[in-house]
Amino acid sequence: MSILDLFVFLPVIVLLAMSRTLDNKSIFSRESTATLRGIAMIWIIINHIQGQSAFGGSPLLTYIGYWATGLFFFISGYGNTLSMNKKNAGEVSVRWLLKKIKKIYIPYFVGYWLCFIIKLFFSPDSIPTIKKVIIELIILDLPDMTIWFTKIILLCFLLHWISQKVFSRIAQKYVFYSLLIFLCLYIILVIKLNAGSEWYSSVICYAIGLFAAINKEILSLSEGRGKKYIYLIVFSVLFIITFLAKGYICYSQILHTALFSIMCFAYTALFKIKTCFLAFIGNNSFEFFVLHFVCLKSFYSLISINKYLYVFAVMAGSIIIVLIYVNIKKLIKGRYYVN
Repeated sequence: MSILDLFVFLPVIVLLAMSRTLDNKSIFSRESTATLRGIAMIWIIINHIQGQSAFGGSPLLTYIGYWATGLFFFISGYGNTLSMNKKNAGEVSVRWLLKKIKKIYIPYFVGYWLCFIIKLFFSPDSIPTIKKVIIELIILDLPDMTIWFTKIILLCFLLHWISQKVFSRIAQKYVFYSLLIFLCLYIILVIKLNAGSEWYSSVICYAIGLFAAINKEILSLSEGRGKKYIYLIVFSVLFIITFLAKGYICYSQILHTALFSIMCFAYTALFKIKTCFLAFIGNNSFEFFVLHFVCLKSFYSLISINKYLYVFAVMAGSIIIVLIYVNIKKLIKGRYYVN
């Protein structure tokens, strides 16, 4: 087992150790989702680190990226649905969509220019042209780096918003059906275009999260604890089987990624999970997603000294940069509200 594998298992061990049996009927609470996002973000960073040539490949570390991203999509679909359902259909305005775009674009914009400055410092001869910079800013890429997640999550937000506006007055189930159809068409399209599996393997989890949200009361109240244990065991076994049989199932990533998200959801129906450190990472997960690329670029030369020193530098650097970013954001907001 490598040190990278430890970064996969240690957060899970912490989660299991901190889990407590629920004393109420809550399910997928804010604390649970924040903690799960924190674990998923650590997995994504480790997945990107192992993608560096010095580390080679690992089947576990490769697929953990799909599962973690699928969990992010699931939580987004779940949370956005609850947020929308607090309003009447007519009140889910363009402002809601713009607010979501703002939450993504601001940390992305900061991350882009930090990466640009690093590139200017270390590789001044390869600075992109103004035209390329403008294009990258429009399509939400980093300097010389394609970032697919930002594009897909914004697409999910847009499709969800459209489905909500059109079908929520009829019934919430039609919002789910329409979004599911949209995402299935998207998956078919990108497969036909021979896109990499990262572009389609986890996106269906967003629709599954929406379905879980609109059936939240049924899932959390009507079933006894015994049945919830059965659900957890069943989905866990199905997840393991589909993962082990991935060589025999076409596009199996879609299936075992979806089952992984459902398994996590089922776990939170039985146990309360909350750790402050993981919750901090989870509550600032998109900031970590964008800003950790700065560390991947900045500390790459450390691989020639010691590749595990590079791992710790990226992890520690990402935490420090996000802490600075969060505190500056709080300071700016404080001054704004005071004025």
